[in-house]
Amino acid sequence: MSRIGAEPAPRLDAVVPSVRGGEIVWDAEPIPGAMALLAGRRPCVLVPGEEVLATAVDLPLASHRQRLDAVGFAVEGILAQPLAQVHVALGPQIAPKRYLAVMTAHETMAEWTRLLKAAGLPQARLLPDFLALPSVIEGGWTVFVEGGRAVVRRADLSGFSTRLSTLPAAWRLAGCPPIASCGEPLEALFLASRVEIATPLVADPVAAEFTLGQGVYATSAFQGSGVLGRAGWICALGLAALGIINVADTLALKRLASDRREAAQAEISRVAPGTNPADDIEVQLGRILPDSEGERTGRFLPLFAAVAEALEAEAGGIVVESLTYDAGDGQLGFEVAAESLAALQRIEATLTNAGLAASSGVATAESGGAKVRIVIEDTRGAAGS
Repeated sequence: MSRIGAEPAPRLDAVVPSVRGGEIVWDAEPIPGAMALLAGRRPCVLVPGEEVLATAVDLPLASHRQRLDAVGFAVEGILAQPLAQVHVALGPQIAPKRYLAVMTAHETMAEWTRLLKAAGLPQARLLPDFLALPSVIEGGWTVFVEGGRAVVRRADLSGFSTRLSTLPAAWRLAGCPPIASCGEPLEALFLASRVEIATPLVADPVAAEFTLGQGVYATSAFQGSGVLGRAGWICALGLAALGIINVADTLALKRLASDRREAAQAEISRVAPGTNPADDIEVQLGRILPDSEGERTGRFLPLFAAVAEALEAEAGGIVVESLTYDAGDGQLGFEVAAESLAALQRIEATLTNAGLAASSGVATAESGGAKVRIVIEDTRGAAGS
């Protein structure tokens, strides 16, 4: 074993570094099966489970981006400090619409990030040590005991690390689940539930991909590799080329739209010679068509544009799931989802402040989000303008 600053770091394909006592320690295998985490993947640094909190949360949301935005609110109720002081990492799906969430203080993450940089491992994954143990018993615990310390992996893929003296109380509080032991012999209290497991342990797919380094702490495997760095530049150049193609496509579409507009203007001038070509085509059509038809075709787009403009500032935090329009009543209705009931109230206030006649139904809240149906009445259209 060697410590940073004392000897050169060993080969990363032969050891699994871990954070202990404020520094990185290099072990051949700090936890049984940990070597399996190295095969063909980014370097992995184990961090003490005492510094993190892991739990399973329900996130019935459609996209990964929505789950990232909502996971912090899903765990806020179990935190002992304000959410703004806590880093929340979204883990893999462990059941339908159920995900692992791992939390630690921003202060702790900043210190771990500093240690990685000092050790020349800025691209390494940060993995809580209990996730290096597999879950091998249905409904049970996997327990590794060494030097008065216990590392526990639960059946739901969460876990914790603690002093061995507190393990019996935690075990009883959890309902005395069966235990698979892979470390020092456990106390007699656990013998009835103890199950010996073979080593080496099989690599766990959860641990194989998870890292605490997400959000502002995210790192890339491109760092520290000249070959991969060049590959990154190639990808960047490819994306730039795609951007140029997209710009060219946009200009072509604008030219096509201009040609179509000129053709439409020529047809309007042929049918109604008295129209003013300087006016908007929609305005010219409104004058040509019968009043009832003009009212029916001309009210939706201005109302929709007004709503879209009012919600532009909120666009990143909401999802419009359905949209309806009643031409007879001049009402635009839509069902909107946001991260909380407070966000829905803010959206309705934004619409009202924009001069729109907005009314909402009964909001519903689920784990990780809230929904409500909002109806906008076109008071200007109703007045005949």
